[in-house]
Amino acid sequence: MRNFYQEFSKLSEQEKDNIVNKTKEIKYFLENGTQYSLYDTLLERFANGEGGLNESGKLEAFIEMNPDLMVGEKTIYLLTQEGGAYAQYIEENDNWIFMNTFDRGKAGQLLRASTKDMNPEEFGKQWAELRKEYQEKYNARQEQFRK
Repeated sequence: MRNFYQEFSKLSEQEKDNIVNKTKEIKYFLENGTQYSLYDTLLERFANGEGGLNESGKLEAFIEMNPDLMVGEKTIYLLTQEGGAYAQYIEENDNWIFMNTFDRGKAGQLLRASTKDMNPEEFGKQWAELRKEYQEKYNARQEQFRK
């Protein structure tokens, strides 16, 4: 993150505005055919009081537009936030927030794994197994509460 911020802080306001304008050109389509832009997505989270992006939103736009500045490895958690294959396995086996309620260690450790170390299929197998373990713990606690 430091690399991104260091480079972002060197930009002039005009350069930041140019990056923001480029985010308006990057389009995505939902399954129902609705179109939205990267800018729209960022605006939902980083709106300033004037209807534009705040500095955090501009930094996020800069990060999206400059992935080559990433140092280190992407974690599975990071990719689950973007959707895709890793997120699909979580959706199929409940959501990770529910699982973390019971055992942050194992779920967190799995989510912090590098995408270079574990492909989506292997992650899916391990996540499904972990989900079973969580369900067993949950069922046992529910049974204790009933007694």
